[in-house]
Amino acid sequence: MLHKAERRRTLRDRLRLLAGVADAAASEAAGTSARLTMPRDTTNHHAFLTAAKVALTQATSHRDLFLKYGMAADFLGEFSAILTQYEEAINQKSAAQTAHVGARADLDQVAGEIMHTVEQLDVLNRHRFRNDHELLAAWKRARNVAWPVRKSAGEEKDRDGKAA
Repeated sequence: MLHKAERRRTLRDRLRLLAGVADAAASEAAGTSARLTMPRDTTNHHAFLTAAKVALTQATSHRDLFLKYGMAADFLGEFSAILTQYEEAINQKSAAQTAHVGARADLDQVAGEIMHTVEQLDVLNRHRFRNDHELLAAWKRARNVAWPVRKSAGEEKDRDGKAA
């Protein structure tokens, strides 16, 4: 199965071919917009998808002319299928990111609830073990769990101590 980036490269190659055919056909298609605009390499995925859809629409409307200038008969069907796969890949990534953000929020909420429970236990056990120094020390040690420190995006530093 192709990844989103591979699908995008395939679409870009097909768009180049389509633009070449459109350029060749442009002299015969006076008064029509047979020329296709290639999206830039730096174009984001949604803008690239839109540009590819526009190119497909233009090519479909000039299908007979493009066939005359060398476009394969099954080209538009293949292009449409690749375009659909690319769109699905974009949507899957977006859905996965949304699910990840939601799961992270759920985990943060559960962690907060757990910490609240631990704080309640801490108060109770400190009182319960107030006269038994050995048990109180054991509780304090058990309660003191080392957690990894999460840095915010602004706090990340490289090895030289400079902001990344």
